[in-house]
Amino acid sequence: MLLEIQGLGVDFPQGGVFSKSILQALNEVSLTVAEGEALALVGESGSGKSTLAKVVAGLQVASRGEIRFNDAPRSKAARDDIQMVFQNPFASLNPVHDIRHHLERPLKLYGFDKPGALKELLETVGLDESYLPRFPHELSGGQRQRVAIARALAPRPKLLLADEPTSMLDVSSRMDILQLLDRLRKETGVGLLFVTHDLAAARWLCDRILVLYAGQVMEMAPADTLLRSPKHPYTQLLLAAATHGVGLDTELPAKPGRANTIDPTPGCPFQNRCLQALPACSTTTPTLLGEQHQVACHLETK
Repeated sequence: MLLEIQGLGVDFPQGGVFSKSILQALNEVSLTVAEGEALALVGESGSGKSTLAKVVAGLQVASRGEIRFNDAPRSKAARDDIQMVFQNPFASLNPVHDIRHHLERPLKLYGFDKPGALKELLETVGLDESYLPRFPHELSGGQRQRVAIARALAPRPKLLLADEPTSMLDVSSRMDILQLLDRLRKETGVGLLFVTHDLAAARWLCDRILVLYAGQVMEMAPADTLLRSPKHPYTQLLLAAATHGVGLDTELPAKPGRANTIDPTPGCPFQNRCLQALPACSTTTPTLLGEQHQVACHLETK
């Protein structure tokens, strides 16, 4: 298995030096990504999607759990095989350096600066050498994101982490980037962890979708299965919000409120917003059950 995560948790201390409060950003997250597979992480803002990607990339330290890469504990050396594409390409590219600098530097650092390597890298993302003397502000949003993807590909990674790579782009550029990511994983076998709010993009690009809420996995299934037959009330709400109820038997409004991620108590994190909550939802944290279609919900065990 290319990437395997077991029981991952991330806690952030809250308050002053003497405070014992903890914000639980991730709790007991487990997932796998195979070579050439694309897994989407979806959920509302604050659900832990970007934190999870940063932990995998080594930019954030996990509080507990295990990360395995290529069937071995992830090491510093393995991080070279894991690269990240950030949400805002204008922020992730240094404005004082031209495109040649952004792409030549990683090629040299990782020993891939052979004759023709720069041209090949540009062609991989649909650009040519005319872009090399330009600066980030001279490119469109889609072109900047292609450069950011090219930079991430320079070390020839086995796993690409894409943190909402299309959210800053217009509609036509979004599709171009999605098609590029799809082609790259099919041609090179690179695994893809795709963080997004866009359920349509997740369904088009990814093999499976994992739904996060308050740092916990609510549901995980093949993309078509999950979006056609969502089982968890939270997933149903996400789909209803995205499609205005189209394709669902009924719209499922939620109670007002938010998940308690600071010093959380046992139980389902969604229970205070769920109209279908059972008594067990406030006392016992549901476990993720199922094989191909997994769901953490007490309604599934009634």
